[in-house]
Amino acid sequence: DIKFLTMNTNGKYLCNHLKIIDGLFDFVNISRHSVDDRRNDEIFCDTMPTIAELKVLKSKLKQTKMRIQCVMCDMRNTGDMVEFINAFRFVDDLSFRKLMKLSDKHGVSYDDKEMLYREALDYAYDNFEFVEQTVQDYYIYEIWNDNGTPILFSYSNMRMLYEVEETEPDNICREFIIHPNGIVSGSWDYNSKIIFTP
Repeated sequence: DIKFLTMNTNGKYLCNHLKIIDGLFDFVNISRHSVDDRRNDEIFCDTMPTIAELKVLKSKLKQTKMRIQCVMCDMRNTGDMVEFINAFRFVDDLSFRKLMKLSDKHGVSYDDKEMLYREALDYAYDNFEFVEQTVQDYYIYEIWNDNGTPILFSYSNMRMLYEVEETEPDNICREFIIHPNGIVSGSWDYNSKIIFTP
């Protein structure tokens, strides 16, 4: 009883599998973190599809929608966000996420772009049309419309997830992730609850 099926990908080999993907998934979510093609390649340490190539891929998807997902790691200000939106108006919607905040136990220090994320929401409030604010499991969403382009802002509240998992039965799985190494788990963390079959 899968209600919604998405594929998350960097788009590297998407062109080779469009016939299988189109209609099988509701959305193909393409990770793209810079409007500049060369800078995006640097982030991924590989050659990724250019904006022009993504436009061609979008034109070939007849049933599956295309979403561009941008983790705001490379953005400096809301001007960068607006440039990004204007470059990708050809997709079905755009998603901006701030980096997930890890606890100190992970020993990783980074800028999670909390301030920029708040500035982006302020910009949306002043310039976009508000559609919806919602909480789904441990995801916090705000949906806006910018001249016909749906814009989604979201982040993961991991504390909320941990609190829910402490009390729910083992046969509950709100989502499942198939990792590139073949491990199936309940989230991006390999150790999250795995799908339980009675």
